[in-house]
Amino acid sequence: MEINSNAPVTSRRDISISAPLESVWRVHTEIDSWPQWNPDIAKAELTGPIAVGTAFRWETAGMEIPSTIGEVVLLRKLAWSGETGAILAIHVWTFHGNYGRQAPLKAIVFEIERLRCNGCCQVFTAAEPAGVGTDKYDTTAGAVIALLKYGTGVPSNRASHPG
Repeated sequence: MEINSNAPVTSRRDISISAPLESVWRVHTEIDSWPQWNPDIAKAELTGPIAVGTAFRWETAGMEIPSTIGEVVLLRKLAWSGETGAILAIHVWTFHGNYGRQAPLKAIVFEIERLRCNGCCQVFTAAEPAGVGTDKYDTTAGAVIALLKYGTGVPSNRASHPG
């Protein structure tokens, strides 16, 4: 089961959760518990096991959505479809077990848009997001880089040249 990339409306979200894959899978597949951790879901009820063909009902934004599980790959993928009114929704959740193997440094890049008015040729620059400072790196980045470079005990001239 896949998302139709040519559908009139599509949405994609990625999230990293600092928890073992098994825990994330368990929480996500306990459909009856969705309202406990997702404030957008008013109620959810699973009618059987997590298996292809099992029906469940859930409510969001005042709409009850009868849905059917269309694909289950243990600890990797859960997909379902549901209809309400004239809307057919297909949800495909994929899971990747990267817990404990994330990159030691993460970067957030802000690209400030600059637009020029064709009428007056004035350039308009978007404001920086709130909380963005002038420092290029977080204060902990230097320590992490030093640990990565010297923490293994391998001289840096040998770390990049095997043999």
